[in-house]
Amino acid sequence: MSYYGARYLDMKTSLWLNTDPLMEKYPNYSAYNLCFNNPLVFIDSDGLDPTPFFRNLLGHTGYYAWRARDFMRQNPGKPVPDYYMGYGHKYINRFTTETNKTMSSSGKTWLKEARKNLQVAIEDRLDPKKYKDANTIELNNDKFRSFAFDSHVDAYWNENGKVPLYTLGAVDLTKILLTPDVKDLASADGLRQVKDMMGKFIKEKPKDLLRILGDAYDNMDTIQTLMENKAKKEGVPVDEIKRILNPLLILIPGKEQKKTD
Repeated sequence: MSYYGARYLDMKTSLWLNTDPLMEKYPNYSAYNLCFNNPLVFIDSDGLDPTPFFRNLLGHTGYYAWRARDFMRQNPGKPVPDYYMGYGHKYINRFTTETNKTMSSSGKTWLKEARKNLQVAIEDRLDPKKYKDANTIELNNDKFRSFAFDSHVDAYWNENGKVPLYTLGAVDLTKILLTPDVKDLASADGLRQVKDMMGKFIKEKPKDLLRILGDAYDNMDTIQTLMENKAKKEGVPVDEIKRILNPLLILIPGKEQKKTD
């Protein structure tokens, strides 16, 4: 057997003989896993703090879990910012394992770039060379969560990426919008994101917005099905979904208006 500071490893079977000391923080992972089952990306020799190999791996699905564990190491006994595991980790994995499979090739490229943008924004915000409160902002849960949500619009917009958000079709955009849980979409932060994104479209890309609205009109049956499936999956009325997406839906021309035009 070999001792790694927190657990014993049986070299003959390549199995850990003890559970991860932080297993309660990560119920989605086996208590006997190492490095989130990805030792090529993370190092976790003592069971307490996996360290990323390369900065160019930003965009990885294990990023938020690593950030949470790093916070616990730096601030023992302090509550971890709920954004890391309650939102970031939850949705990067849902986008990657569920939404990504249904998107167009352009949508998949956008998703890969947006994932990295979101994480780069956090890394920049935690850089003491750029922000005086970089070392303390995580200790203020509400402030950190507010910052994280504020960073979403530009990260999703992906202006300098290969596939900016405003170049996608209406069906891909609907799938993106409907990936989070309804309770998160309907939260103050979620509704603010929708409002801010629509404002950005109207101010900066009105022609693209018109194209997307026309595309939404042409694919309204598909969009309606996506909303109904989301409502059924979460056990909420479809009208609740429509209420959340109302800033966009009210701009889509009706059948009669389209014919008149």
